[in-house]
Amino acid sequence: MLKGSFKRYQHGHAFHPQDGKTQMTDIVEFEAPFGILGRIAEKLFLERHLKNFVRQRNAHIKRIAESGEWSRLVSSST
Repeated sequence: MLKGSFKRYQHGHAFHPQDGKTQMTDIVEFEAPFGILGRIAEKLFLERHLKNFVRQRNAHIKRIAESGEWSRLVSSST
């Protein structure tokens, strides 16, 4: 297990066919440290921050995947 800022953090994906395409859904579960203070922080800003982070990340991945730019990235890493 990796160490990080969260008491618990799990990130996975679910893939579902939709209209001839594949829809990916991120599944993020987390728990902040520091007991009640951590739970307050989760509600005040962490949930929104993580949702925005995942949305921005997915938009970036989508742009690269649909533009064909992914092939340049894959070939340069091998």
